[in-house]
Amino acid sequence: MISEIKQTTSVLTFSDKVDHFLARMAYKRSGHVVEPGLYAIGKPNRDAPVFISANYTLSFDALRTSLSGIDGYILVIDTDGVNVWCAAGKKTFGTDELVSKIEATKLYEVVRHKKIIVPQLGAPGISAHEVKERSGFRVKYGPVRAEDIPAYLKTGITEE
Repeated sequence: MISEIKQTTSVLTFSDKVDHFLARMAYKRSGHVVEPGLYAIGKPNRDAPVFISANYTLSFDALRTSLSGIDGYILVIDTDGVNVWCAAGKKTFGTDELVSKIEATKLYEVVRHKKIIVPQLGAPGISAHEVKERSGFRVKYGPVRAEDIPAYLKTGITEE
């Protein structure tokens, strides 16, 4: 049975904006987190792209706001509330956590394809060949900046 899929939008609320301000001011440093798990944005179907994010609110929100008009899934992995780049260096945005979250959410029952899009800055923590071996999912490294994702998707590189 598929685990719970939470719904999200590409629109930031006032509360989100306050959280961003507090995060940038380093107020309650470890308090700016999103619950790990699988999120739907728009109305994704079984062929929709799957994007990977850290559970730091600024990372998650940068991704979801860049997906305006795109139907997809966001798989949030637990990085202890640390951004993608730093978490990759600490190995909390890593292969083990990614494979574990794929299994826990039963992602293979949600989507028909076996491709996930990992932020390029997360590459140091993710072993693409090991993710493929252990989960069956092929890692595609997306752009550095989340705002470049729509253009990245138009290249068709995720279809390979």
